[in-house]
Amino acid sequence: VKFMRDNANVWSKVSCPERLSVTGPKALDGERHAYRDVLPFARRIVETFPDRVLWGTDWPHPNLKDHMPDDDGLLVDFTPKDELLEIASRIAPLGWHVVIYFEAVDLPELWSFFTALPTTIVVDHMGRPDVGKPVDGPEFELFVKFMREHPNVWSKVSCPERLSLTGPKALNGEPGLERGAYRDVVPFAKRIVETFPDRVLWGTDWPHPNLKDHMPDDGLLVDFIPHIAISAELQRKLLVDNPMRLYWPEEKR
Repeated sequence: VKFMRDNANVWSKVSCPERLSVTGPKALDGERHAYRDVLPFARRIVETFPDRVLWGTDWPHPNLKDHMPDDDGLLVDFTPKDELLEIASRIAPLGWHVVIYFEAVDLPELWSFFTALPTTIVVDHMGRPDVGKPVDGPEFELFVKFMREHPNVWSKVSCPERLSLTGPKALNGEPGLERGAYRDVVPFAKRIVETFPDRVLWGTDWPHPNLKDHMPDDGLLVDFIPHIAISAELQRKLLVDNPMRLYWPEEKR
């Protein structure tokens, strides 16, 4: 701290808690509030030198041997909400957006925080619904309400391989694959695509970090698209128009 205080040209990265933590918990799928022992150190630097701090995921985490952190949001969970709001306020004038990752059961708790973000928000994996529950049940209805009431909220409708409970998996030779993979996810993704056709995105999620039970065939994952975007118009919005508008708006002018 003295080094930074006495030298105004010194900045600090406050990232890589996964390399510093002694007690964890690790940022792995299913864990919450990772690397808590590092938080007081990083927070002190952020609060003492707010104009000279940087953060990033450090992907692909070279030479990290004991685990591979989940970059989809659990590392971001390491950053306190007030700092995240400050970051979002700074990037909003640049036209940047924030990607958020959460479990469906956590949306009620996080609602007020998410709705306070001043940027476009992109939700990973439709907020990870429990696809064993009804698509018109209260849990998924809350996510639909979240998107309906907040036009700055977009959703990725990808990663059925992370959500599916019954499959079949997108693997060559998998039984039942002729009718499509991950069929239990289709009603959820299809509903979001049809309800919010101008605010949905799709991708393969390659190289599928931390997916432990199988490695999906990305070509077979593409076959998922016609099941959730059933018309040529919906497919064009999902795959062309929407990503162009979000990532390359200058090309759409």
